Amino acid sequence: LSLKVIEEQLMRAIYSERQLLEIMTFFWENHFNTDFTKVKSINLEYNENKLWRKNALGNFRDLLAISSKSPAMLIYLDNRFSHKDSPNENYSRELMELHTLGVDNYYTPEDIENVAKAFTGWKTSDGSFYYNKYSHDDSELTVLGNTISSGIGQEQGELVLDLLSQHNGTAKYICNKLLKVFVSESPTERSINNCADDFLNNVDADNQIAIVLEGVFRSSEFSRSDNMLSKVKSPFEFVAGFARQFPLVVKNSELRSWMKDLGMRLFHYPLPTGWPENSEAWSGSNQISQRWNIVRNTVFNKQSIWKSYLTDPAKFFIDNNIETSEAVLGFVFELGMSNEYSQLEWDEALQILTNEGTEEFDIYAEDAEEKIRDLLALVLQYPAYQLQ
Repeated sequence: LSLKVIEEQLMRAIYSERQLLEIMTFFWENHFNTDFTKVKSINLEYNENKLWRKNALGNFRDLLAISSKSPAMLIYLDNRFSHKDSPNENYSRELMELHTLGVDNYYTPEDIENVAKAFTGWKTSDGSFYYNKYSHDDSELTVLGNTISSGIGQEQGELVLDLLSQHNGTAKYICNKLLKVFVSESPTERSINNCADDFLNNVDADNQIAIVLEGVFRSSEFSRSDNMLSKVKSPFEFVAGFARQFPLVVKNSELRSWMKDLGMRLFHYPLPTGWPENSEAWSGSNQISQRWNIVRNTVFNKQSIWKSYLTDPAKFFIDNNIETSEAVLGFVFELGMSNEYSQLEWDEALQILTNEGTEEFDIYAEDAEEKIRDLLALVLQYPAYQLQ
């Protein structure tokens, strides 16, 4: 069971036909990051992950509620220990800094202190959330300039979540993160504002996030050519894409090993920021060499019960009515690199299929499978394949 949540996240990313749902499940898992090393219960991580998937395209206020009452989060940021005599500020700080408003945006140290008081008494019991009224500081609070009445118990925390979920700063912060995932590492102010308008205009909609994303996908920035292939894939995106695009038989244990080797062991990131989204984090020489090793080893692996391997590569192209050398190359470059390649890269790849130009490529020949494996091992190491 300790491996189930990791394997399911990977296998859904590879095989699910609802890819947007999987991307957004991972987005919220990362946005509200918790670390198994501290939580020490894969059941809690797994249950939380199922809730992200169920609500990934839903309402942001609901997502905040899931996180605030998640036993994994209550353990990870120590809020289960927060008591009226000694409020713990870890959760209140990260709630505003990382989950809603952004670093040093709109809130003050006094807001952090008062939000911590609002969430005293929020605890865990037998793997579930429960509210302990005897541990709660029920005094009157001021949060972001708003007065929260005394004597209303758990409702104080709920009202804080209401304020944050409807705040313009939250809308801009969440939209900035979404745009970095789907459009560009440097979103324009215009795109952020347009997205934030959709966010705020639909705060009560059950499908608020879906509406926001539709606006993003219909925007001119989303379709701009200079935003295509402008980011380095994260290890999660690289592994899922590699396994989806080509006829691989993947082994769960090796998928986990790949993610660990690539420095992205799922559910094991210690910082509340979550895994970085910027290219710089995933473009070092060791990272790229590890990707090359994964590609080459898998492409050339023989059928195995332990290793992932490429199966019947010639048949894969034949089944797609692709038989000539130009068609094979065109399909690979389109599938793996969105047709972003140089003439040199094309010519280099063509040399493999035509034995350096000395013969016509015959996909039904005995050596066709070997040539295709050599081709994939080369092309999937090209820089453009590392981009999304």
